[in-house]
Amino acid sequence: MCKHVWLTTDHTHICSQCGLEEVYLSVDKYNKFSAPLNRSYNRLTRFCTKLDKLLAIHSGPRATDPVWSFIHSSCKKHFTPKDIRHALRRSDLKLKHYDSIRIFSDAFTNFKIRPFNVHTLRDVLIVKFNFIHRRWKVANIKQFFSYDFLIRMFLEDINSQLLIYLKPSSNKQRLRKYHEKLNSILTRNGGRKWNHDSGDIHSPND
Repeated sequence: MCKHVWLTTDHTHICSQCGLEEVYLSVDKYNKFSAPLNRSYNRLTRFCTKLDKLLAIHSGPRATDPVWSFIHSSCKKHFTPKDIRHALRRSDLKLKHYDSIRIFSDAFTNFKIRPFNVHTLRDVLIVKFNFIHRRWKVANIKQFFSYDFLIRMFLEDINSQLLIYLKPSSNKQRLRKYHEKLNSILTRNGGRKWNHDSGDIHSPND
């Protein structure tokens, strides 16, 4: 059983180990007379936030976040996304912002990937996410997938060069469980497994 290590966003707690998400609501602190916001958690919005960071559409962590000064102070040692990821792993930063590796790489290294149509790829990946999300809802399974797992799987499916910016999968047991659950929801009602079922949402290499 996972010993949860929680990361907190504006409206959810996310376990960095197993991907479990718990939604919570807080009072709007802008106005002391305001009522709690009745806004449900949106998985597509969460997915798009992580995706936009990978596609360098997002601006990354706030300018005051200590991660910027940490990377800048050792930027001469960074030549590839892997260098930045290893530096963050060794750091004492509370939030390491692994999902912003692409942004850090573009800002502090000369490493570049081949140009591609960002918005076309974004649309393709959103279609893939919606496809999985619909099947998951129909299967009525409580726990969703790790967004990092889904993004890596989608990019591997189209052999994308963006894979170099992703944190490698390290827990083989958790990875196997995700694949088993994925194939379970896809094979319901006569469906097929993911690696055979994605032809209708497949895209050419970016």
